[in-house]
Amino acid sequence: MVASLSHGQKQGRVAAIPVIDLAPYLSGEPGALPHAAEQLREALETNTSLALAHRNWFFYHH
Repeated sequence: MVASLSHGQKQGRVAAIPVIDLAPYLSGEPGALPHAAEQLREALETNTSLALAHRNWFFYHH
């Protein structure tokens, strides 16, 4: 699952922050690690912020 959060405004635009759900990987779903890694790579290459989420915890880096 990839979602996004809104963060601040720059010249009237709202920046999107990718949210990467690690639940499939942590529950052992086949193919979930490469999928999560690709999402993380894309987030780090195209954004200065990202968020990781799993059930009742949430990590945000800006």
